[in-house]
Amino acid sequence: MIKRITFIILLVNILSPPPKLFCQVHERPNQSVPFNLRYFQIDYGVSGARANSLGGAFIGVADDATAATINPAGLTVLTRLETSASILLRRSEIKELDRSREKWNEKKDYSHLETDLSYGSITVPFKKFTFAGYWDVKSHTTSQFEYEQVVTSELKLPLTLPQMLQCIGTCPGCKFHSNLQIMNLGLSVAYPFITYRLSLGFSLQVTKLDFSLSETQYLDASLLEGDLNLKGNIAENIYSIRRIDESDWDFSYTFGILFKPNSKLSAGIVYNEYRELLVNSEIFYPTFFIDNSTFLPAKAENEKINLKVPDSYGIGLYYKITDWLRISADIVRIKYSDMLQDSLANVIKVYDESGNNSIPYNFPDLKINDATEFHFGVEYLLPLKKVKFALRGGIYNDQFHLPYAVDDNPTLKVLFPKEKDLIHFTAGFGFGIKNITIDFAAKVSTQLKEIESIFSLGMRL
Repeated sequence: MIKRITFIILLVNILSPPPKLFCQVHERPNQSVPFNLRYFQIDYGVSGARANSLGGAFIGVADDATAATINPAGLTVLTRLETSASILLRRSEIKELDRSREKWNEKKDYSHLETDLSYGSITVPFKKFTFAGYWDVKSHTTSQFEYEQVVTSELKLPLTLPQMLQCIGTCPGCKFHSNLQIMNLGLSVAYPFITYRLSLGFSLQVTKLDFSLSETQYLDASLLEGDLNLKGNIAENIYSIRRIDESDWDFSYTFGILFKPNSKLSAGIVYNEYRELLVNSEIFYPTFFIDNSTFLPAKAENEKINLKVPDSYGIGLYYKITDWLRISADIVRIKYSDMLQDSLANVIKVYDESGNNSIPYNFPDLKINDATEFHFGVEYLLPLKKVKFALRGGIYNDQFHLPYAVDDNPTLKVLFPKEKDLIHFTAGFGFGIKNITIDFAAKVSTQLKEIESIFSLGMRL
């Protein structure tokens, strides 16, 4: 669905234990900062323009080359060698903290543009079997923004050093860029039973994660003197730097069933299972001067993070009301809660006098809910003689599935709010001339400034 609003702020200063107030020179503690799952945003989408224009309701349809990833059992309807490719273009906006003191808990829009060669496949029928090879960009999110340090309008100035280091009443400045892509490279096979009324399909794929991230946090010591004329994101205010540039892969699979009791109705079931993928994160602490204290440079140990790509399953129906009018509907369940392991669920760290974390992991600060999505689509075939032409429209819900705060900490409530669910509206068209089909789809979303378009080309050989 790669859609979305995302808030990507790391509470480096909350997470690190404050240094002693009366020392002029301090060594940085070698504490690894817990990974913020708002960086690892996954938005599932379906492959191809036709499926997208039907609101993603394609599990019970699955009658073109994109069935390899949506419901591989549908490949049995393809009786000739066929190839397909799709290109995706998306313009979306994310929201991050406003820079002004008066609007510190409000958000500001940052727009970005993404393009992907999102899908490609070749389908080969052989006797009763149908085989397919494909690539599919399952999810792709890009974020880039910068904001300066802010303080709450309610806070009394000047700040104290402990307030500064623990982000009490202030949030550090940030310069951020990330790019996350999950791609499947797979092979599918499908076989029909009972005179093609029942088909089974299976896809075995390599799921590859590419994840790059650069985040620099800034703190301005001017607040200790009650000065709101902050210097902004300059080199002398750099407090911490996080870097990720990782790739990992593992096997995953998709299993599908397609049942056609008659010529007008079909029903599908699909299950997708994924594995954990490994990410290494490095955090650097350069020399930092604040008040009369100097923090020596330090590098945190590499943090190894196991990220679980969520499993999903769904059912779908497809019904031909007339020869010209068809409807489809899917229900999909996505287990986003798989992503939130115990070690990732705690953002705030409280340390005892010896420097050990005193909060057990069975009291998480954050939570991610699983999502149930309802997809619906309509397709109308125009009765033209020489050209096959179809108009399509669809709608589906997208439940909020980012981490949100369950702790009472007011700063966490601002940085990790529980937001409203989204509704996506889709539309598109397609036409076919002889052995070539061309499809186009567009999507707009409520509560989110996003426009997405997909162009697909199919060819029967």
